[in-house]
Amino acid sequence: MTKRPDLQGIRGLAIAAVIAFHLDGTAFPSGFIGVDMHILRAIRIFDGCDPIEGTGTQCQRLFRNFYMRRFKRIVPLYALLIVALAFIVPIFMFRPDVIKYCQDVIWAATFSTNIHSILEKTDYFHQLSTSGVLTHTWSLGVEIQYYFIVPLIVLAHRKLSETFRFSPLLVMLFIASLVYHLIASPKLAFNSLTARVWQFIAGGLAHEVSTSLQVFSWPKFKRSIKSIFKISPGLADQYVEIISDEKGTTDEDVEINDGPRTCKFWPIGTVASYLYGRGVADILSIILLVLVICPSIILPVSVYRVVAVLTTGVLLVLGDDECCQGFILSMRFLVYLGDISYALYLVHWPMIAIWKDYHDSIPLSLTGTVVCLGVSLVVSACIHHAIEQYFIRSKAVSVSALVGVLYITLVVSLHLDVPLKMNKSLQTAFRPELASAIEWNERESHNDYHKHRPFEECLDDLEVSHMSRGYVTSKEHFACVWKPRNSTGRIEILVLGNSISFIAIRILHSIIERNFPQIGLLRLFPNPSCAIIMPYTGYNCTDYLNSIPVLVNNMRPDITFTIFHEYFSDPLLREPLLNASTDAAAAGFIKFLQPISKGSRVLVLDEFYPSAYQQRQESVALTLHKRLIRNKPLDDLKMTYEFFSKRQSSYFARLDLLPFPNLIRHNISAAMCSEETGLCWWYNRRNMHSYFTDQDPVTKSLNYGISSLELISSSSVTNDLNYKWKQPSKNTSLQQTSSITLDSKQKWIQPSKNTSKWIVVTSIQSPTEDVKRLASYPDWTLVVVGDEKTSDDWNLPDVHYLSLETQAAMGFGSVQRLPTKSYTRKNAGYLYAIANGAEWIYDTDDDNKPFGKGLEQFEYSMNSSRGLRFVADGETNSTIQDTLFNPYRHFGRPDIWPRGFPLEHIKNHDHRDGSYRLCHEHRPPAVQQGIVQKDPDVDAIYRLLHAEPTSGLDESFNQFAPPVILAPGTYAPWNSQNTLFSRSAFFGLFLPTTVAFRVTDIWRSYFTQALLHAAGETVGFVPVNAIQRRNAHSYLKDFNDEIEVYDKSGEIVKFIDKWKCHAQTLDRCTIELAEEFAARGFWGNKDAQLVVHWVLDLQQIGYVFPAMRNNARSDNSIGNDAELLRNCRRAHVSFHDDLSLNTPRESRAAAKINNFGDLKEWCADSPSVKSKEWYFPTPRELTISTMKNKTLTDNHNTVAIITNNYQWKMGMGLLQRMYEANFAMLIFCGHYPKQDRNAHLNNYPDNMDKGDVKFPKLKRPISYIDLSNEEVHEGYFAYYCLAKVEEMKLQNVNGKIRNVFR
Repeated sequence: MTKRPDLQGIRGLAIAAVIAFHLDGTAFPSGFIGVDMHILRAIRIFDGCDPIEGTGTQCQRLFRNFYMRRFKRIVPLYALLIVALAFIVPIFMFRPDVIKYCQDVIWAATFSTNIHSILEKTDYFHQLSTSGVLTHTWSLGVEIQYYFIVPLIVLAHRKLSETFRFSPLLVMLFIASLVYHLIASPKLAFNSLTARVWQFIAGGLAHEVSTSLQVFSWPKFKRSIKSIFKISPGLADQYVEIISDEKGTTDEDVEINDGPRTCKFWPIGTVASYLYGRGVADILSIILLVLVICPSIILPVSVYRVVAVLTTGVLLVLGDDECCQGFILSMRFLVYLGDISYALYLVHWPMIAIWKDYHDSIPLSLTGTVVCLGVSLVVSACIHHAIEQYFIRSKAVSVSALVGVLYITLVVSLHLDVPLKMNKSLQTAFRPELASAIEWNERESHNDYHKHRPFEECLDDLEVSHMSRGYVTSKEHFACVWKPRNSTGRIEILVLGNSISFIAIRILHSIIERNFPQIGLLRLFPNPSCAIIMPYTGYNCTDYLNSIPVLVNNMRPDITFTIFHEYFSDPLLREPLLNASTDAAAAGFIKFLQPISKGSRVLVLDEFYPSAYQQRQESVALTLHKRLIRNKPLDDLKMTYEFFSKRQSSYFARLDLLPFPNLIRHNISAAMCSEETGLCWWYNRRNMHSYFTDQDPVTKSLNYGISSLELISSSSVTNDLNYKWKQPSKNTSLQQTSSITLDSKQKWIQPSKNTSKWIVVTSIQSPTEDVKRLASYPDWTLVVVGDEKTSDDWNLPDVHYLSLETQAAMGFGSVQRLPTKSYTRKNAGYLYAIANGAEWIYDTDDDNKPFGKGLEQFEYSMNSSRGLRFVADGETNSTIQDTLFNPYRHFGRPDIWPRGFPLEHIKNHDHRDGSYRLCHEHRPPAVQQGIVQKDPDVDAIYRLLHAEPTSGLDESFNQFAPPVILAPGTYAPWNSQNTLFSRSAFFGLFLPTTVAFRVTDIWRSYFTQALLHAAGETVGFVPVNAIQRRNAHSYLKDFNDEIEVYDKSGEIVKFIDKWKCHAQTLDRCTIELAEEFAARGFWGNKDAQLVVHWVLDLQQIGYVFPAMRNNARSDNSIGNDAELLRNCRRAHVSFHDDLSLNTPRESRAAAKINNFGDLKEWCADSPSVKSKEWYFPTPRELTISTMKNKTLTDNHNTVAIITNNYQWKMGMGLLQRMYEANFAMLIFCGHYPKQDRNAHLNNYPDNMDKGDVKFPKLKRPISYIDLSNEEVHEGYFAYYCLAKVEEMKLQNVNGKIRNVFR
């Protein structure tokens, strides 16, 4: 008696498919069909017990022998495995895993793992990512359970055959089971015996057909068809003889006849015998191989199973003819793999599960794959030859006794908690400070959320079935409704999505419970494993998605959250977007969201985030739990933002196509990717909690949904929080009002004065003289914001005064959340001015006085400007220090720094050569800061060092210095005391409330600059236009209030310089950056929430955010040095207060004498000058001579231009000493090629400070303008220098510009 090699080959291919799937389910997603192939071969018993002619004794003997053989082959080895695991699992795995084993082994020991999965409603494919070592025993449970019902099937078949000529029982069972398999839920279709019976029967039918065709003829073929209904009696004795052979291997592994085989249809060795015999078998084998190794599942899972079963069945029939046994399935390797398949099936999964858990390797690494596969093969081969064969050949009584001992051992060990005690004794000690994090992540990693409600108060939703036309989600615990007991409003929220929405609602519930009493109802209506466009039909996703529009239309929620995990989302959303107008994925996305948007007041769409499932399959919480205990590093629990953005670039491009005005895109990735530039972490590095499970308010996972939830209490959602919206709105977010209308019951009517230019101040005093002066400007409208200490009768003609009552009546969500007794009440004034049509807002204080040109010093052009532009060290951003601009240095005071300038950069900071551009045309600045005379805005450190105790500071600045614009990529702090905002920058008026008074406007300046740069807008500084005399106060108190400025300014500059917005519009970027500021601790979470209301308030009053602009820094480019009429060119300016417009005559005279003295010393030291023959006048003679020269006495406010027609540096220091003290400033003009900062070249302007052995060194850095050779050739076009100097917009010059030629 010999084995059929092709049958063992099928078994080998089946186990190879299963192992491949378990090793890497991503590479071999359809490997699970190996189980279906094996089930088909599991039993062929019906042909041994004829229902009519067979005797009862014959059937009894047949069944007895069959079950004994099955028992000896399956049960002993199985019992040995589960007992061995009772002692192996505690050694290598953690306590939760040991507990899981102790729970699972009870079901596994009774061959009912599949029933356990059904009762627990767990998913087999999900369990593969857990540490369950007995997950694979479900298939043995199904097989053993079928063996128990076989006698019932045979008995029923026998009775029906006695009554009817042909019994259709088998065919009916086959069809009924197959139909149930196709319509049942995925979990039932996979685990239940009812859904697998058709596969067992298919194997029996295939064997019956094959045995009926041993001698082919048409009459025999007809009888083979009939035998499906009535089994031929002639084969009973043969089969009984075979299966009663205890010395054989298995009943499936033998041939029916011992004699020589012959081909039924064609002679052996002919071409036809291969082409029509083994060739067909090999083709079918290749089909099975293709199904197994296919890298993606392109058809429903049920189709794969049906194809696998039919193909395997045909192979069983063909293989009964030796000429039809294919070469592939008869290969020695596959045959041997089939021989050891049972041992290999038992061993391989525990090996993989333990390796994954111990080495934290999900998916398996290459090393893990090789080790697990190699060890499993070696151990299985040893078990097969040494143990399995021994059990098969042993007497039944001996095997039964051994099994009894093993089961008793298992029961006793479980009763005495041996595995748990053993695990506890072997547990690794961990650091005590990690106990809390370990406990948290352990609880979350083993939280079977699908088994219970997301939170206790979420109850059965009795209305949702009616509202969705009878649809019920596939998991009964998923859908629920929460109606807060202490609710003060009637706002309703609907949460839709797949499994991630179930997790998200726990966090949303926590936030709502603490912060939003206005919520009257929160409804959860998800369905697991569903995608938006191509739903997985096995989870009733199509019915679920079709029910959503019905539910939304009936419920009319105020806010609808759509939360779909990317892991289950359709890959079409990530396909390249080639044509937006014809893109099927975008159209499907819009089609899905359109009824939700129409039926909801606000639609919140959670954007995809850098999920760990993109790179690993294991829960991050579980990974953290294991690594924290084992003290393993956590550095790899992250994703690069570059990987995430590239992967999702097409998805975000499709989001930009969504046309819904009430859509809010919730950017979850911002918080995850804000801690470190370019990296997105999957856990909170402060408390070691995994994201999206942590509800601790100090962690960023709380930000999940919090910005969107701020919409709930915003006036853009509803003006009356108790008003229940019933009708959809055509425009729910923009341009609802154009101005603020105050209630007529208020104390007094606001004045009618309303211009396009507004001044905003806050005051707790009666109208000061400075406030009255501001109110007198005819082209300006003044609004004063009051506070608790402001007098109730505050009044001033033509001034808009906003009392606290008036502010509350305006209905702005952000104003309602402003603290009292706070400088940030100014936010109310900003919104008031914007709502009343402001185009310009001057931000100042009630003790600030315009000076000189005053407000006219600012530039009010909306289209084009010209002048100096400060860039970051030429065209490279090498260091953060290069990006910083000190406005006081520009205006002649390098010894002073503004409040908020990073202290760590003060000592070595300068505006190095190459940092300026002179542009003929550029965009005017969106924000302009004016310099303040006498007591400028400096920090407490400078005041403590330099201010007088009673009179404060008395500082002045160079009044020739021109205005300057800071290009994108450069930064300077600015305040709220003398600042002009154009409409394009109104979004940046927001003052944060969670930081100190001395910090709020500085943080605003950095926050706004980052956003302005994203829109291609800039900040500018203008010369002195205000004066301030501060009251004496405690500088030490200021110092304490500014600690945060000293500590974090540099960190903020470093952050915003690298920050890139993930969103596509500036309003969303504003919210995103606010959340990142909160996440980094620059301000509190309340400010992040307040910014959401601020944005919504701006949208409510019709403010339109500027458009985003990419590559704004390219505006800094100077182009080709030789180009004629360049727009921007290199330039440099250097101003000093010792030679300003207000420099005393005595000081200027002293400077002249000192310069002359330098020249005398130079002449004495110069080897090429016969200084001894020179006569040098005395100081008195020099003064008299100078007084007689009108050029040297009347041009102190005149600019001297020195043109260079070649890049000489010689004589620059000499010219400085000759002319500097006599003019407002010297400007060198010529062509000076750009040099490498690291190259030691002598060309101008490099190394200018080193001078020359024949000429004196520079007295101070020079000011220059670079022209092309064509523009200054031979001096013929020196007038071009005059034009460029005029473009610099120097201040307080008399317009008569002299030229000195070299």
